Amino acid sequence: MDQTQEDVFGTNVIVVQHACLFLGKHNYATGTVRKSLKHFATLLATTYFDATWRTPTWGACSPQGKHDVFNLPSPCTAWINARTSSKENVMEVITLLMTAATVALAGIGGLYYSYACSVMPGLRATDDATFVSAMSRINTAIQNPVFALSFVGAFLSLAGSAAFSWANGLASTLPLSVSLTCYTATLAITFAANIPLNNALDLAAASGDAAAARKSFERRWTRWNIHRTWLSLAALVALSVAWAALGQP
Repeated sequence: MDQTQEDVFGTNVIVVQHACLFLGKHNYATGTVRKSLKHFATLLATTYFDATWRTPTWGACSPQGKHDVFNLPSPCTAWINARTSSKENVMEVITLLMTAATVALAGIGGLYYSYACSVMPGLRATDDATFVSAMSRINTAIQNPVFALSFVGAFLSLAGSAAFSWANGLASTLPLSVSLTCYTATLAITFAANIPLNNALDLAAASGDAAAARKSFERRWTRWNIHRTWLSLAALVALSVAWAALGQP
């Protein structure tokens, strides 16, 4: 393996190690999702800046895996090292990440779609008290590990797929980057618009004025959810293009 290949494979090792650290040390309760996403994105960006433009010396983090400065469990380290030692194995990792991204993204996109096509139109016909009560219960129920796994997992798997593809010079890099950008935009909408509206609805409902709470919430929340739905669809389309381009030089 020449120096360039070692740098590429070393980069892959570092990225997966960061991902393992992230998954192992952060929980996905609603209150920590935003901080965790920011932390992982910072790690990912820093890793690729350092690994690509500063010609790193991998040392203790080498693909040979003689040492592990990240103190990862040995099975995780062995799995990473074994699967980043050749281009064929790198393709195996990318395929695995893209499969996870496809499943998670389809689930999240389907959730937004169901809100747009059934949940919100169905609640539109209810009275104010029923609407506010139902939305509050939905917003509470969705704060669960299953949703968090797909919500955060879609970002992690897309980011990992794009990073591995880019590090290995694959044609799937561009569509994966587009897909990641679209999905990141849905996260931005969720954190900047939908979640604040959910919180405002709970506060307004506590005052006992269901009509005012609904008026300040329904139209704006629905509009932003439609934006999330379209962006999720765009992310899925781009991911489909990435599948078609996977493996091409």
